[in-house]
Amino acid sequence: MSIIRQRTKNLLMAGFLGVVLCLLVTLILSLTFREKLSDFLTTTIKQEKQEVFTYPIVVASKPLKKGSVLKQEDVAVSLLGAEKPILSGYTEVTLVVGKKLLMDVDENLPLTQPMFMEDALVDKNLRIYEFGFIEIPYLLKETDVVDVRIAFPTGQDYIVLAKKSIQSFERSRDQVHVGLLDLALEEEEVLRMSSAMVDTYLTEGTKVYLVKYINPDQQASSVVNYPVNQSVLALYMENPNVFEVPNAEQVLSRRRVLDASLLSLLDEAGVRFFETNMAIPTMTMNPSTPVDTILEDIQSTDHNPLPETTTTTTSNEFKNTEPKNTEHNNEKEEDATLSGF
Repeated sequence: MSIIRQRTKNLLMAGFLGVVLCLLVTLILSLTFREKLSDFLTTTIKQEKQEVFTYPIVVASKPLKKGSVLKQEDVAVSLLGAEKPILSGYTEVTLVVGKKLLMDVDENLPLTQPMFMEDALVDKNLRIYEFGFIEIPYLLKETDVVDVRIAFPTGQDYIVLAKKSIQSFERSRDQVHVGLLDLALEEEEVLRMSSAMVDTYLTEGTKVYLVKYINPDQQASSVVNYPVNQSVLALYMENPNVFEVPNAEQVLSRRRVLDASLLSLLDEAGVRFFETNMAIPTMTMNPSTPVDTILEDIQSTDHNPLPETTTTTTSNEFKNTEPKNTEHNNEKEEDATLSGF
């Protein structure tokens, strides 16, 4: 019995030692494999990093604001790691100096063509126009977005242009709110501004001014509601450069309300001056004239000479009123000359 027990002990001991030996071998092999696997992964990552190419690209050297004109110290050349270069990027600083930003740019952000006004897609119908009769706000900046409005002495206030970016402006040395202003406009907008200029020319106390947007990126555009005069409305119909013709009936209806209000401010001599210089038949100044009659006159192909005013005056009355109108004309001509029109 003692011999059997000894053999059993020896077998158990041998089995235990075998298990321990297997565990040690497994542990050693796993540690070795782990080191080799780690070395392999490290080598692979280094090789992949070496395969990534670097390209020179112009970046912002500091945070830049929308509307900023870039200077040499605003940009720098940096190496960008990528598989392919950015096709719309710039590789030399001289290519971006003097360009105007269309958006805010963070530091170290690569500069690309769509970020600049000069390289962005521009409507082919836009032109830069200079105006000298618009009242310029004291706090206006070239990066501002504005509405152009017209205010009449009757209290009526209309939007002439909506959400326009300031291209540039220059104030007068003597008067802060007077100066020259550049806007990018389409043909229809130019005609609208022309009508507004005539209104300021003919009606004393009328002004065209600017209203700034607080956050133009989030604020929707205002709705234009200024009714142009009949002469400009006729140009809408025949001008090939105007692609969106407004509803003539609605414009005339709003214009008749405005004209009727303005006529209430004028005396007899002023009415004659107003009708003559506006080049509009007397019927457009009469609120009782049917809109259909005015539309037929606008849409007629042959524009007959304007009828003379039916108001009769004696020679003495004409002599009394003529100096007043002549002086008024001279003042307005001087204003128009100073404004560049």
